[in-house]
Amino acid sequence: MSAEDDVEDEADQGLEDGEDEADAAEETGHEATPVTPEEAGEARVAPSVDGDTTVNVLTPPTSILVTVRRDFPLRRGERLGEWRWSSADGSESQAPQQWQLPSSAGGTPTPELELEADDDRPMLGWGIGRPALGNPGDDGGQLTTDRAEVIGAEVRLLDESGAVLSSGACSGRNGECRLVTGRRSGVFTVEVVPEHAATTTAGPGMSSEHELLYRAFTVSVGLQDGLLVSVDDPYDPPRGQTRARVGNRHAWAPTTSHLPLSVKPEWWKDPGSAARRGGTATLGILVLHCTGGPRLGNALNRFFSRRGGSYTSAGANYILDVDGHLIKLTADDRTKVHAGIGRWGSEHDMINASLGVEIINPNTGDPDDYMARAQTPYTEEQYATVLRLAREIVAAYPGIGPRILGHCDVATGNAQGQSGVPADTYGNKRNWDPGLHFEWERLAAAGLGMVPGEHFDPATSYAGVFAAIPGLRLRDGDRDAHGRAPASYGGEARPQLPADADVIEQLQTDIRDIGYQLRITGRFDDRTIAAVDRFRRHFVRSGMTGAMQGDVDQTIAAKIKDVVDTLRPPPPAPTAATEAPAEPTPVPPSTP
Repeated sequence: MSAEDDVEDEADQGLEDGEDEADAAEETGHEATPVTPEEAGEARVAPSVDGDTTVNVLTPPTSILVTVRRDFPLRRGERLGEWRWSSADGSESQAPQQWQLPSSAGGTPTPELELEADDDRPMLGWGIGRPALGNPGDDGGQLTTDRAEVIGAEVRLLDESGAVLSSGACSGRNGECRLVTGRRSGVFTVEVVPEHAATTTAGPGMSSEHELLYRAFTVSVGLQDGLLVSVDDPYDPPRGQTRARVGNRHAWAPTTSHLPLSVKPEWWKDPGSAARRGGTATLGILVLHCTGGPRLGNALNRFFSRRGGSYTSAGANYILDVDGHLIKLTADDRTKVHAGIGRWGSEHDMINASLGVEIINPNTGDPDDYMARAQTPYTEEQYATVLRLAREIVAAYPGIGPRILGHCDVATGNAQGQSGVPADTYGNKRNWDPGLHFEWERLAAAGLGMVPGEHFDPATSYAGVFAAIPGLRLRDGDRDAHGRAPASYGGEARPQLPADADVIEQLQTDIRDIGYQLRITGRFDDRTIAAVDRFRRHFVRSGMTGAMQGDVDQTIAAKIKDVVDTLRPPPPAPTAATEAPAEPTPVPPSTP
């Protein structure tokens, strides 16, 4: 399902422009956890300047403040289109950031001194959003956009051996915790263990009665005299496991006495899901989508909003951010409306039979504007997660098999009054995702989904018509021979071809047997053009634009044959009942 209609332009603009007044009020209204005298400093007796008397001297602070929140905001003035994650062609790559004490400090930390990032490029695709974003009315999706603190998380300071030196629980509006650091110097680990911590990454089988599940994570820090002098980003983008970051709405960057952290959940229970009829036994399809917008928060806000007092049924089972982080939203035995009217093969109940994965990407669903806005590729981190998730889902539900599809493949329109033929036409609105930039061949290379083989033979496939007519392109209006009328292929009558060639009927049969919705008519009609166009968007994207393209040349015909003959079950092995009888053994003539 494309979510371009779900994100208001005004809200996008607001996110691009930076913080709003509520954000500023939230930051200025912060109330820190009270600091005990022991944490704030240690009083000691020291000689006075004249050496005759003694005075009480307060040492530097012996604790640091850690805040753990579910957000990561955009910096002021940053634009949403500035993608900073790894690109498929290697032209951009995101390396972990490290914060260090500024060189101007002369190597001496002082309280509240802001650390400097070695690469100050902001990290995108992270923010949860803001209140009242998305669908207006009722709670406006505020369930997802409150940028909540992670209450109950335990924070620990560990030494190199893993021994706990200090610990505390997060509380307050910013998820605050103080760690006593004393006068320690060296490299240490800050460990965050959220309440109800998930033990696995998002995937099949994960479910919980709790609203949110987070994974525990660690941050490597350097201390000097109890103050922070270095902080490493706790993420692993190549494997799509960026669940935590340094920085949050309370503070953009760490200081010598404050470590701000943001974390994304593995599980976020969607209150608007419905029970799957028949349970997981009905699962036979995995559908990939793109959101049509660049922000995780916008999509979540739409999925979790309410209409008329009830939570919306729109959404998906999973949502995948640009950094590769995957959030599971519903249990496998529950459904969300992610494919609308849809059909694949003989399956008409697409919602009940499928799992849906929404991928954050600003590809548009408008065919007239498709290529104009769809220039942002999917990231390497997203592909890594898609491959991991697809393997796990197929292993958990073998009935899915090769049916890993795009919304574009399964989305059909109304049957237009055809009796007994439900949803056999393809519409043009909001069903082009995941789009021309999604590289299905990556799944095929991993043996996932519909993997083409090598079955096409120009001399025999489709009656050898592509070998007999060089440069042939089947198109609108072509037809097989009918009565005394000869076949018409490539816009020309072909009386020299045998009347029983039935090229278009064979082609339509193959497209239908792959799973696309098509009636066998022997005529290259509008429905054939639409089905071919959807096939091309999955298997042959080169040279396509937003306009529908349903002609079939030898390249497209070969791909259709290569796919369908791989999906078709092999012919049954001969048995004793079907084997030809053996030749009788000759009997020698009898002797008189």
